[in-house]
Amino acid sequence: MNDMDEQEVKDQKRRQQIAVYVEQVKNGSHPALTGSQKQIDWATKIRTSYLEWAIAQINFYERAGGDPITTGLPTLLHNAFVHLRHAEASYWINNRSDLK
Repeated sequence: MNDMDEQEVKDQKRRQQIAVYVEQVKNGSHPALTGSQKQIDWATKIRTSYLEWAIAQINFYERAGGDPITTGLPTLLHNAFVHLRHAEASYWINNRSDLK
């Protein structure tokens, strides 16, 4: 296998992983929020708004076409996973202005 074939294989694997990540953001279950009920209620609204925004951005990249490796999609997905792993309501409340 030459260098070009190896790169094509790597790129194809990366495209497949991006597709998996897209589905996880769109359809994944996210951890239950923890905190007081008031914090959870507020953080749920913030997280829901963030998810709606992230999904709209993903949909934009998908409609635009092109190679997902060369778009901003990998960065968007990375940031989404960084945020979505947090279950503490306080994280969502404290970082609400930095989420987009």
